[in-house]
Amino acid sequence: MLIRFRHATASRINDEEGVDAWTEAFVEWSVTFDAALYVVPDGDEMRKRVFGIMGFVGYHDELGQNHSEACLWIDALCREAIGVLSAFLREEPLPEPSQFFLDQREMVRAHHRSLQAPS
Repeated sequence: MLIRFRHATASRINDEEGVDAWTEAFVEWSVTFDAALYVVPDGDEMRKRVFGIMGFVGYHDELGQNHSEACLWIDALCREAIGVLSAFLREEPLPEPSQFFLDQREMVRAHHRSLQAPS
């Protein structure tokens, strides 16, 4: 599912109609993905990590990223989640978050702090 989402993002048309279609597909995908992960036995930590990663997908708009930057952002998040899922399926310890993900997460958090800071 994550691989299909990566491809859908890469081929997204950058106009209002294309963005609307992508958003609608993303909502449908996230509901299906959410349901699929909840039926995985003994997957609590994996679900927490994957949902934590994929929860950052929508922040590209808030951060003012252009179409190319948004595609790279979403692709990187999908690859991060794929790494967690792959380790889980191989019954290996879940990998630590990548430096890229930690940097992006901090960028989002800093953005939120700047919005909350008094002017």
